[in-house]
Amino acid sequence: MKFSKLTLAIATTIGASASFSAFAIDLYVDTKTKQIYAEPGHGRVLMGAFERVEDKPVATPAEATEIADVRQDLEMKTNEIKALQEHMEEAEKVKVIMDKKGLQVESKDKNFKFKLGGRLQADATWNSNGNGYTRPAQVAGDPPVLGAPVDANDGTEVRRGRMRFEGVFYKDWLTRLEADFADNAVAVKDAFLQYNGFDFMSVTAGQQKQNMSMELLESSNDQMFTERSLMNILAAPVDDRALGLNFQHFSENWLVQAGAFGDSVAASSGTNVDEGWAINSRVVFNPILEKTKLIHLGVSGNYRQPDGNKNVLAAKNLRFDYETTHMSNLNLIDKTIDNPNNISQLGLEAFGMLGPFSTGGEYMQMWIA
Repeated sequence: MKFSKLTLAIATTIGASASFSAFAIDLYVDTKTKQIYAEPGHGRVLMGAFERVEDKPVATPAEATEIADVRQDLEMKTNEIKALQEHMEEAEKVKVIMDKKGLQVESKDKNFKFKLGGRLQADATWNSNGNGYTRPAQVAGDPPVLGAPVDANDGTEVRRGRMRFEGVFYKDWLTRLEADFADNAVAVKDAFLQYNGFDFMSVTAGQQKQNMSMELLESSNDQMFTERSLMNILAAPVDDRALGLNFQHFSENWLVQAGAFGDSVAASSGTNVDEGWAINSRVVFNPILEKTKLIHLGVSGNYRQPDGNKNVLAAKNLRFDYETTHMSNLNLIDKTIDNPNNISQLGLEAFGMLGPFSTGGEYMQMWIA
């Protein structure tokens, strides 16, 4: 019968323990006389367990060599296990995930997180009888040139091509930078810092979406179609992303947002006029909020003062235009309002869901002075 080295080492250890238990004797020393006794007594202190040298098992040279080899092998394996444990502990300090949300890196204590993501959306269009239109008369200076032919263009394009960098610091601080590279140009979308350390409120500073219109606030990743609806021509020119300070209170069924904003980062910084500003707020209530059932009700309001040139957001005229597609220069609705003094808006929104079925709508009223 053959035994492994580990079995031999264990057997040797057990044998040594058995011998020790069988032949060991407790000895005591008298603290005054310094004499040694085999039994306890008054003034005697236990020295320990002792055994005769003659009683110790004598290993043969071959066994001694075998035991030494086993001990060395066990020591090496112990060191390997220790190194592996140290490596695992070091690896657990950083967690790396790659899924549909992008590349995510997270520290073990969750104090620091980083996410790299983005989106790529393509569009293709073909129109029937989309030629032969001319631009109606309008205010001079609006592109394209007055009276020029326009076309419901056919073609393909990258509608949205974005990169997003998002980080969390000390759990409560969130920062995000997102840029769009579509149209062969770079446009900054989000660029903000958010504090989430309060239990009842978050505070966001920087380039962000304003508190107006459910559809405008909805991500393009979640839209039913590539483009937003006709109502967006009232919201986008005034309520799109802008630099500002925003406060958001949320609970299980309620959402309250309020903020003050300037113009967007796309506005000209070299002009000698004052920047425009706006204040807006939005309240949302969900009387039913379940996994397969939802009722969403909301109301929002906005007041905007144009800049010194009577322009809005990106230093542009107040223009309401609705293009057939993003690549087309045929706008079914196209109207420019010159020199607005101020703009007020009121929006109502409702949305419902029951299992796989959902429906919703918005109403917006605008007053221009």
